Amino acid sequence: MAARRGFQVVAIDINPHAVRCTQINALLNDRQQQIDVRPGDLFAPVKGQRFDLVIMNPPYFEGVPHTPLEQAFRSPDLPCLAHRFATQLATHLSPGGHALVVLSSIGAEELFLHALKSARFICSARRKRKLISEVLTVYQATMPCL
Repeated sequence: MAARRGFQVVAIDINPHAVRCTQINALLNDRQQQIDVRPGDLFAPVKGQRFDLVIMNPPYFEGVPHTPLEQAFRSPDLPCLAHRFATQLATHLSPGGHALVVLSSIGAEELFLHALKSARFICSARRKRKLISEVLTVYQATMPCL
Protein backbone atom coordinates (compact mmCIF):
# COMPACT_ATOMS: atom_id res chain seq x y z
CA MET A 1 0.00 0.00 0.00
CA ALA A 2 2.78 2.46 0.91
CA ALA A 3 4.71 1.63 -2.26
CA ARG A 4 1.59 2.20 -4.37
CA ARG A 5 1.41 5.67 -2.86
CA GLY A 6 4.99 6.38 -3.96
CA PHE A 7 6.87 5.71 -0.74
CA GLN A 8 10.09 3.74 -0.39
CA VAL A 9 9.47 0.63 1.72
CA VAL A 10 11.76 -1.68 3.65
CA ALA A 11 9.98 -4.96 4.43
CA ILE A 12 11.50 -7.31 7.02
CA ASP A 13 10.44 -10.79 8.06
CA ILE A 14 12.12 -13.60 9.92
CA ASN A 15 10.23 -16.18 7.85
CA PRO A 16 12.06 -16.89 4.55
CA HIS A 17 8.76 -17.91 2.92
CA ALA A 18 7.24 -14.51 3.78
CA VAL A 19 10.35 -12.76 2.43
CA ARG A 20 10.06 -14.64 -0.87
CA CYS A 21 6.31 -13.98 -1.09
CA THR A 22 6.90 -10.25 -0.56
CA GLN A 23 9.60 -10.24 -3.26
CA ILE A 24 7.23 -11.96 -5.68
CA ASN A 25 4.39 -9.54 -4.85
CA ALA A 26 6.69 -6.57 -5.42
CA LEU A 27 7.69 -8.00 -8.79
CA LEU A 28 4.11 -8.83 -9.83
CA ASN A 29 2.99 -5.31 -8.92
CA ASP A 30 6.00 -3.65 -10.58
CA ARG A 31 7.15 -2.20 -7.23
CA GLN A 32 10.55 -3.89 -6.91
CA GLN A 33 12.29 -0.49 -7.17
CA GLN A 34 10.29 0.83 -4.20
CA ILE A 35 10.27 -2.23 -1.94
CA ASP A 36 13.51 -3.42 -0.35
CA VAL A 37 12.81 -6.86 1.16
CA ARG A 38 15.21 -8.08 3.85
CA PRO A 39 15.28 -11.29 5.86
CA GLY A 40 15.89 -10.84 9.56
CA ASP A 41 14.61 -10.36 13.06
CA LEU A 42 12.89 -7.08 13.96
CA PHE A 43 15.25 -4.14 13.46
CA ALA A 44 18.49 -6.11 12.92
CA PRO A 45 18.46 -5.64 9.10
CA VAL A 46 18.04 -1.85 9.47
CA LYS A 47 20.60 -1.15 12.17
CA GLY A 48 21.31 2.58 12.31
CA GLN A 49 18.43 3.50 9.99
CA ARG A 50 15.45 5.70 10.90
CA PHE A 51 11.98 5.77 9.40
CA ASP A 52 9.00 8.10 9.39
CA LEU A 53 6.67 5.14 9.77
CA VAL A 54 7.15 1.64 11.14
CA ILE A 55 4.36 -0.88 10.62
CA MET A 56 4.32 -4.05 12.71
CA ASN A 57 1.96 -7.00 12.48
CA PRO A 58 3.36 -9.23 15.22
CA PRO A 59 2.40 -12.82 15.96
CA TYR A 60 -0.66 -12.83 18.21
CA PHE A 61 -0.05 -16.01 20.22
CA GLU A 62 2.77 -17.45 22.29
CA GLY A 63 3.80 -20.94 21.20
CA VAL A 64 6.23 -22.85 19.05
CA PRO A 65 5.35 -22.62 15.35
CA HIS A 66 5.35 -26.03 13.67
CA THR A 67 4.98 -24.81 10.09
CA PRO A 68 6.13 -21.71 8.19
CA LEU A 69 2.51 -20.53 8.17
CA GLU A 70 2.32 -20.74 11.97
CA GLN A 71 5.27 -18.33 12.21
CA ALA A 72 2.82 -15.62 11.16
CA PHE A 73 0.76 -16.00 14.34
CA ARG A 74 2.90 -17.89 16.89
CA SER A 75 6.12 -16.85 18.62
CA PRO A 76 7.99 -19.02 21.12
CA ASP A 77 8.72 -16.00 23.36
CA LEU A 78 6.08 -13.38 22.72
CA PRO A 79 6.79 -11.29 25.87
CA CYS A 80 10.45 -10.93 24.80
CA LEU A 81 9.40 -10.02 21.24
CA ALA A 82 7.03 -7.32 22.52
CA HIS A 83 9.72 -5.92 24.82
CA ARG A 84 12.42 -5.93 22.11
CA PHE A 85 10.11 -4.20 19.62
CA ALA A 86 9.05 -1.54 22.11
CA THR A 87 12.55 -0.79 23.40
CA GLN A 88 14.17 -0.69 19.94
CA LEU A 89 11.45 1.27 18.18
CA ALA A 90 12.48 4.75 19.33
CA THR A 91 15.98 4.37 17.88
CA HIS A 92 14.47 3.61 14.46
CA LEU A 93 11.92 6.41 14.26
CA SER A 94 12.72 9.73 12.63
CA PRO A 95 11.81 12.83 14.66
CA GLY A 96 8.03 13.08 14.49
CA GLY A 97 7.74 9.50 13.25
CA HIS A 98 5.37 6.90 14.61
CA ALA A 99 4.50 3.22 14.45
CA LEU A 100 1.31 1.44 13.49
CA VAL A 101 0.87 -1.92 15.20
CA VAL A 102 -1.90 -4.38 14.27
CA LEU A 103 -3.11 -6.31 17.34
CA SER A 104 -5.85 -8.86 17.99
CA SER A 105 -8.27 -8.91 20.90
CA ILE A 106 -7.75 -12.67 21.25
CA GLY A 107 -3.97 -12.40 21.10
CA ALA A 108 -1.22 -10.48 22.87
CA GLU A 109 -2.86 -7.05 22.54
CA GLU A 110 -2.35 -6.03 26.18
CA LEU A 111 1.18 -7.43 26.22
CA PHE A 112 2.28 -5.23 23.30
CA LEU A 113 0.42 -2.17 24.59
CA HIS A 114 2.03 -2.55 28.01
CA ALA A 115 5.50 -2.94 26.45
CA LEU A 116 5.01 0.18 24.30
CA LYS A 117 3.69 2.24 27.20
CA SER A 118 6.57 1.06 29.40
CA ALA A 119 8.94 2.33 26.68
CA ARG A 120 7.21 5.76 27.01
CA PHE A 121 5.10 5.55 23.83
CA ILE A 122 1.63 7.03 23.69
CA CYS A 123 -0.72 4.51 22.08
CA SER A 124 -4.05 5.30 20.51
CA ALA A 125 -6.45 3.12 18.57
CA ARG A 126 -6.70 4.37 14.98
CA ARG A 127 -8.88 1.71 13.32
CA LYS A 128 -10.87 -1.32 14.50
CA ARG A 129 -12.38 -4.17 12.56
CA LYS A 130 -14.67 -6.71 14.17
CA LEU A 131 -14.27 -10.18 12.72
CA ILE A 132 -16.16 -13.34 13.65
CA SER A 133 -14.21 -14.14 16.82
CA GLU A 134 -11.92 -11.16 17.36
CA VAL A 135 -11.40 -7.46 16.93
CA LEU A 136 -8.32 -6.31 15.03
CA THR A 137 -7.09 -2.88 16.07
CA VAL A 138 -4.44 -0.70 14.48
CA TYR A 139 -2.70 1.26 17.23
CA GLN A 140 -0.54 4.30 16.61
CA ALA A 141 2.49 4.55 18.89
CA THR A 142 4.19 7.95 19.19
CA MET A 143 6.82 9.38 21.48
CA PRO A 144 5.66 12.32 23.57
CA CYS A 145 7.12 15.71 22.64
CA LEU A 146 9.82 16.72 25.08
